[in-house]
Amino acid sequence: MRRLTTLLTASALIATGMAQAASPTTAWKEVVRPDEAQVFPKFVEIINYNQGEQARRAGSAPARGFHAKHHTALTAEFRVLPDLPDHARQGVFKEARSYPCWVRLSNGVGVVQGDRKPDVRGLAIKLMDVPGAKLLPGEESATTQDFLMTNSPTTPARDGVQFMAFAEGSLDLLKMPVILAKRLGAKEALRMLTALARNTARPIRSMAIETFWSGAAVKYGPYAVRYFVKPADASRPPLSSFGSTDYLRAEFADRLGKMDLRWDFFVQFYVDETKTPVEDTSIEWKEELAPPVKVAELIVRQRDLETQAAIQADAAGNGFAYTPWHAVEEHRPLGHLQRLRKAVYAGSARYRGRTAEPVAR
Repeated sequence: MRRLTTLLTASALIATGMAQAASPTTAWKEVVRPDEAQVFPKFVEIINYNQGEQARRAGSAPARGFHAKHHTALTAEFRVLPDLPDHARQGVFKEARSYPCWVRLSNGVGVVQGDRKPDVRGLAIKLMDVPGAKLLPGEESATTQDFLMTNSPTTPARDGVQFMAFAEGSLDLLKMPVILAKRLGAKEALRMLTALARNTARPIRSMAIETFWSGAAVKYGPYAVRYFVKPADASRPPLSSFGSTDYLRAEFADRLGKMDLRWDFFVQFYVDETKTPVEDTSIEWKEELAPPVKVAELIVRQRDLETQAAIQADAAGNGFAYTPWHAVEEHRPLGHLQRLRKAVYAGSARYRGRTAEPVAR
């Protein structure tokens, strides 16, 4: 009897998921806070201060405010699938085609440190040859569209205010609990620290077999989605030893020297504010509630990362600014944390210097 009940429940979930995937709602909404125009510039100053302080400690030029250490940056192909359902044909996914793109793999913190230290990991995709006006002021004519992800489906911060409290504490990890408690209260500080530990405690042995999530919502035409990439073959074990300071790059280079690497790109459509909140990025959009729809494939072709051409490409790709606001209106970022990123990422890029957006050759 229990087995029958379980099967019936599973069938009901699948049926519900299929119905949601077939007809997603457009009833999502953002809640724009009245103080954002005043508060966001102050947050940019905090990130720039962090960048300057990290540079002073390292005796180097200012690096990125986040994801300072990259493992590699290289060219790839982003292939939009044919025969997508009507609601999935939006923006860059409107028709089956291939986009040339850049991919950057990185650690999460704003300082270069050894790969064995606890951290989130990032994957950024920069599509090229994307038509249409872009959202960042001064870059409306750019031909790029970025998708940014980390290897956690959520962020410890619920919103931009909590994100910046974490950023303030990042310069001194011993003082972080006190700073978070002072800014957010003891309960939220404990929740954030617990989530941070959970997101960073797992040892990462290969960037090629990680799943990466957006963690925040973006528009998808009239809909709202989160997206993620999942390796097409995660069964292959790591090829290099787990030990050196830069083992993640070494393992990725070893693997890419032997085979193509592929990820499947999925979107999850908004259901409602309880199951799939737009403004709260600490809540996971669970797959049984927001069924993933595969819309594209990311393909990195086999190559030797130690050639001169690969080294030059790595330097070029690492110089670009990656932000979810390199986007067309059909994929506008949604939510308080995403709106903060517009200001903070642009301010960070200006502070450190960056390379102009690439164009397809």
